[in-house]
Amino acid sequence: MAEGMNCSDHGKESSLCESCVMGKQHRTPFPKDFNSRHRASELLEIIHTDVRGPMH
Repeated sequence: MAEGMNCSDHGKESSLCESCVMGKQHRTPFPKDFNSRHRASELLEIIHTDVRGPMH
């Protein structure tokens, strides 16, 4: 188990800890016109990063 995760019922099939649920959530897609409204005018003006990533 990863450090910092609060999974007191780890190993039980019926238990769902908050960290496990949060890690499996998906985000809805951005609207089709998102790029036209949020286009960067300079290099590195807008940066997107996935800080959570998959949790296996």
